[in-house]
Amino acid sequence: MTELKKKYYLGGYYLIRLAPQKNESKSIIYTCSECFNDNLVDDWAYTWTVNSNKNLTEVKEKFQLSDNQIDSIRTWVNNKHNEQKLGWINVFTDLETVLEYKNNFFSHLNDIKIMALYFDNFERNDILEEFKPQSEEMGEIGLRLTLLKEIEEKEDEMFLGFDYIGIDNRGKFPYVSLPRHWQ
Repeated sequence: MTELKKKYYLGGYYLIRLAPQKNESKSIIYTCSECFNDNLVDDWAYTWTVNSNKNLTEVKEKFQLSDNQIDSIRTWVNNKHNEQKLGWINVFTDLETVLEYKNNFFSHLNDIKIMALYFDNFERNDILEEFKPQSEEMGEIGLRLTLLKEIEEKEDEMFLGFDYIGIDNRGKFPYVSLPRHWQ
């Protein structure tokens, strides 16, 4: 009897700067959650968000960016969002786009990781239903937008473990569990 391999579908790519934890171990946690690490595209990168300038001084200092670089990032982010290659919020829909963003704006930083998030068919269908826009005025979250494309898991990526236990209405992961240890 041939065993069928379970399919997993891409929810998106995330560009993360790993941050040592603020405990005595200073351990690194490989997760897309902002509870532990810095996401390199957030509401500050979108010109049309209400709070885009709220923490801009901190963002510039943390990521070593000038005002001109912030303007360039915002132009790039708006264009890619309009092309549906960057979804609300923080999620890239393809590897080429996240690599372009990383290389254009953050090549000067260390500890940058690209992480892909995949879901099995049951989880995929659940997310597609749960986050379906309730009206035409409501936009798609990037996670749902990417899952609609039905992109199957790539064989050449390294499995890290499980990342999320909850998704908020923006597509962020406010509740996390620690990923499994890997070598």
